[in-house]
Amino acid sequence: MEEKMAEDQISVKSPRKKRKVLLIIVGAIVGLLFLCILVAILTGRDSDRQQAAGMPAPAAVAERATATPQLTRTPVPTNTPRPTRTPKPTATVTKSVDTPQPQPLYLGDVVEQYGYLLLAIMVEDPTTPGMFYQAKEGYKLVAVEIIVGNVSGETLSVNPLYAVLVDSNGFVYQPELAGRDGQLATADLNVGERARGWVAFEIPEDTTPVIIKYLVEVFSDNWVQVSLTE
Repeated sequence: MEEKMAEDQISVKSPRKKRKVLLIIVGAIVGLLFLCILVAILTGRDSDRQQAAGMPAPAAVAERATATPQLTRTPVPTNTPRPTRTPKPTATVTKSVDTPQPQPLYLGDVVEQYGYLLLAIMVEDPTTPGMFYQAKEGYKLVAVEIIVGNVSGETLSVNPLYAVLVDSNGFVYQPELAGRDGQLATADLNVGERARGWVAFEIPEDTTPVIIKYLVEVFSDNWVQVSLTE
């Protein structure tokens, strides 16, 4: 009887012990989980504080430490362009359509232009007036002996009225008809022909003749000129 009661007591105590052991194990597991959760929360807060303070997280620091630094390229110096010189504008030379007038030469030089030949042989300053010339006070009569020739391919006209005189002051004078004997005759010259004669001019006493000009064509501005300077 006593043995049976003892066995009943042992059977009753065994389930209680098992429950206590189970509760202890569960409590330990719960406590461990709670501890892990607490550690995780604290670690997250520390990480947030470090990021808020501008400090990199431990994972970022480890990643930066292990990252291979990239090589930076040294910039190649560029050549500074040198200033270019602006070329100076070149003068444009325009050719005149008209044949340029020759420069006055010396007495006795021949000039051929516009199909005419002009030559001054002699200058009389003053000259002996013709019988029909009337002297004027303060003026003198000068005469120039010239030769006019035709070097063109057509007939040309000769007339003493086509001649003008230029003095040392730049003034121009018209001829005096019949001012001197042996005046240049009016004529038509064929190719190769020439005419010779005197042309007289009335100019101030204090001036000197320097150029004689011959008009090539009436109502034109083409002149042949020669110098009267020796």
